[in-house]
Amino acid sequence: MSVILVVEDEVATQIMLGFMLQRNNDYTVITVENGQEALTYLDTEPVDLIISDINMPEMDGLTMLRQLRADGRYEDLPIIMFTAVGTDQIKKDAEQMGASGFLRKPVSSREISSIVEYYLGDA
Repeated sequence: MSVILVVEDEVATQIMLGFMLQRNNDYTVITVENGQEALTYLDTEPVDLIISDINMPEMDGLTMLRQLRADGRYEDLPIIMFTAVGTDQIKKDAEQMGASGFLRKPVSSREISSIVEYYLGDA
């Protein structure tokens, strides 16, 4: 069973993503509220994929992405950035920092399933 870490400060979005990911797939979904909590979680538990918001308190998603890509343990970990502020420049910045993919809110169940299946297969 694949483990997906959702990094998102809005509880409603955490619930929605968890529902979308667990509805038709055999994924374990873990949620944290910001990049710092994600880094702390990753110090103790492995994950197979991260879906992260960009705008969050304490540590934003791009800062988290930069730190993870600087750590050799996570260079191959798929990290999908997920944001409502989806300007072309933010997408370009995320890609340059090593994001595996980029989704704009609101996102459909099909979009989430498609990108997750691309990186994780059938779980």
